Amino acid sequence: MPSSYNKFYFIRHGETDFNKEKRYTGTFDIPINKEGVRHTEDSLELLSKLNISAIYSSPLKRALQTAIIISTQLKLPIIIITEFQERFFGTFQTKKKLNYNKKYFNNAQTLYQHRRQTIIGFNKIRIKQNILIIGHSGTYKALNTHLLNINISKSINNSTPICFYKDYNKCWKTIDTGIAKP
Repeated sequence: MPSSYNKFYFIRHGETDFNKEKRYTGTFDIPINKEGVRHTEDSLELLSKLNISAIYSSPLKRALQTAIIISTQLKLPIIIITEFQERFFGTFQTKKKLNYNKKYFNNAQTLYQHRRQTIIGFNKIRIKQNILIIGHSGTYKALNTHLLNINISKSINNSTPICFYKDYNKCWKTIDTGIAKP
């Protein structure tokens, strides 16, 4: 990523039925639900004001559907970055989060592997300003770890744009755009 790169936006895909049911989705390819469509449409007014210059998306259906809704409004093409897909959770994919058991993660992608994958994708981007990345909770966490050097465990809301920017010390920061979802 060029050093003159100072700001970009990230949005997690629209809500899915698995999100609503609190299930690990991982690379299991499911669509967004009606609420996911509505929440994404709710974000369009703000996104239209941000001067987005390019849209990059995970190839997974839920991110791509979100990207299509946004790109139609912004009249921008979607550039697929395969490395932005969610972490593979192994046999724990589709399981309820309440039933967490480490044994299910035996064949899963490690956090380190997923972060590395995400950063490889991030480094493919060459546009310098005002891009929008559409990804997953894991993609967001990986970017936070890499750019802000912080580990976060909490997922972010679906369809809520987050701004990553460099402050006056050239340190990366994030700010929620203020579109709160229930």
